[in-house]
Amino acid sequence: MKKFILTICLISVVIFVAVAFPEQKFTLTVLSTLAIALTVSYLLAKIYIRKQFSNLDEREQDI
Repeated sequence: MKKFILTICLISVVIFVAVAFPEQKFTLTVLSTLAIALTVSYLLAKIYIRKQFSNLDEREQDI
């Protein structure tokens, strides 16, 4: 949850800088896209790992 909040803060800082300095939009667009991609991949990895561990627990109960 901490990383998610940090990512939201990072995105809001990027948006603030984009509004304050519009001549550097390309770099900020890349940074915000990276931040969003990292957040999505982190959340997907977290869900995947949870599923793997729940499958592992079910297999142990079967044995």
